[in-house]
Amino acid sequence: MTPQKSLMTLQRLLSWTSPSFPIGAFSYSGGLESAIEQGLVHNLNSLNLWLDSQRSHGRLHMDAWYLRASMEKPETELNNLSNQCLAQNSSVQMRNEAEALGAAMARTLGDSWNLSIETGAYPVVFGSACKAMEIEANLALCAFAHSYIANQISVACRVIPLGQTDGQKCLYAHEEKIIHSVEAWLSMDITTFPFTSTLQADLLAQAHEIQYSRMFRS
Repeated sequence: MTPQKSLMTLQRLLSWTSPSFPIGAFSYSGGLESAIEQGLVHNLNSLNLWLDSQRSHGRLHMDAWYLRASMEKPETELNNLSNQCLAQNSSVQMRNEAEALGAAMARTLGDSWNLSIETGAYPVVFGSACKAMEIEANLALCAFAHSYIANQISVACRVIPLGQTDGQKCLYAHEEKIIHSVEAWLSMDITTFPFTSTLQADLLAQAHEIQYSRMFRS
């Protein structure tokens, strides 16, 4: 990859994962708000543990598989990938989140980037866009994971509330962890569908649907 192309890739990934990218990611907590409500996540240490589980064998791990698969499998399989990804979300709200973010990203890419991407589950749309722009899978996975972690930290800062300095400490603590996870995700077998093993997080995501008072949509 030439230096110029590397910089263009960086700009695109920064744009697509920026809080200003109009997909509404800031309005979802991915079940974290419920974990905070139940006292499971209440400080920097417990937030780190929550994020570790999501990255290694939870929703982020699953979404990384779908992102990579959408970059490597033929276009004819993308619709099935999206449907399977949506079906594997542990709650109605989480499914709606993946579907809404995917639809918003596809629409924004078409309106602002002149990029025609079929709507679908968010990680599949993200991966399809990266493939169309010839962005390498390791960079796409790293940017996607960083965005997920940063958004979760933003939720924690508002709901726990966690201080801004602790939020940055958390983000820094996950730099090398994300790199190691990307290496693991690149070696995953994409011939069989992924799975999660975060039962408590799944139950909390479902509990959020009937939570009395909440700031977020999932």
